[in-house]
Amino acid sequence: PHLEEVGCDYVQKLPKCNGYYRLIKTHLPYEMTPMSSDARYIYVTRNPKDCAVSFYFHTKGFINCYDYGGGTLEEYFELFLDGRVDFGDYFVNLKSWLRHRNDENILFITYEDLVEDYRGEVLKIASFLGKRFEDMLLENNELMLQKVMEGCSFDHMQQDLLRWCSKRKDEFTPFIRNGKVEDWKNHLTDDQIRRLNEKMEQELGADTIDSLWPRLKRY
Repeated sequence: PHLEEVGCDYVQKLPKCNGYYRLIKTHLPYEMTPMSSDARYIYVTRNPKDCAVSFYFHTKGFINCYDYGGGTLEEYFELFLDGRVDFGDYFVNLKSWLRHRNDENILFITYEDLVEDYRGEVLKIASFLGKRFEDMLLENNELMLQKVMEGCSFDHMQQDLLRWCSKRKDEFTPFIRNGKVEDWKNHLTDDQIRRLNEKMEQELGADTIDSLWPRLKRY
C-alpha cells in the first residue's frame, strides 16, 4: 500500500506476512514516517535535475489530481525550486533521510546507482533485507535474481502501464516515461541548470553532492 493514500490504520490492520517483509511505499520525510526497529527502510533518491523534469511530466499527466494539464516546464521549475510541489521541498525531504543514512535499518541508495549497476544494487537490497533473501536470489544459477531483474526492469514495467496508474489521455506522456539518467539535459535551459546547481550547493554542499552523484556532470 501507499502510506499517504491509505493511512497508518489501514496498514496496521493488514494480515501479517509470516517470515517476510510487507512492502509499504511512501514519499514522506523521515520525521513523518512511522519508525520501527523491526522494519527495514530503503530510501531512493534521484538527482534533483532529473527529478524536476520527471516530476513535471508526472504531474502534467495526472490532470484529475493536479489540474496541470496545460502547465509548462518553466512554471513547474519555479514551483519545484521553491518547494511548492507534491510532498513538499525536495531538499528538505532528502536532508531528513541523509541524517540517518548510516542507521542500521536504513539503506540509502541512488537511482543513478540502480541504473549503472542494476544487478549489484538488487543484491545489495536483498542482503540488507537479510542474507536468506540474497541466497534465494543466487541459488539455482541465479534463476530468481534473473526473474527479479526482468520483472523490475524499465522495459517490463512499461508493458503494463495500467498496473501502475489509471489510464492517461493520449496527449500526455506515459506514467513509465523515460527512466534515463541525465535526461534533464534535453529539457532544462542553461539558466535553469545554473540556478538548480546553486540550490544544490546551498542545500547540500559540494561534498554531499559528490558522494551521492560522483559520476554525474553538473552542466
